[in-house]
Amino acid sequence: MYSDLHNKALTSTRFSELNPPLSDLVLQALSHSGFNFCTPVQAATIPLLCTYKDVIVDAATGSGKTVAFVIPLVEILRRSSSNPKPHQVLGVIISPTRELSSQIYQVAQPFISTLSNGKLMLLVGGVDVKTDMMKIKEEERQPL
Repeated sequence: MYSDLHNKALTSTRFSELNPPLSDLVLQALSHSGFNFCTPVQAATIPLLCTYKDVIVDAATGSGKTVAFVIPLVEILRRSSSNPKPHQVLGVIISPTRELSSQIYQVAQPFISTLSNGKLMLLVGGVDVKTDMMKIKEEERQPL
């Protein structure tokens, strides 16, 4: 897991200082994962994405892009006043490779787990649709 301890390209902006403010549970998940200070990409994009702005980011590997888009997704879902219906998809992250999809899934897990009404699922191309459907049904049987 990437963390502040390994990232030399940090700003002096703490996640706890972002506006709009992040929820306590997300801040705890960030801290637990070793993230306290934002990278430039995170400091610039998280506030915009949390206020429903469109953002395009082009930054180097290891710049913090995944956290920069996962955190706003979780915050927007957290602020939603409605409870999801069975089988309702609350968000989709699309990536170009299985490897990147797996990395995003790993990074997103501690943040998605802060939601009481959602589950994280990794589905990748090249798999029979019946296999994906069995995986979804299996996940349904597991409690949140």
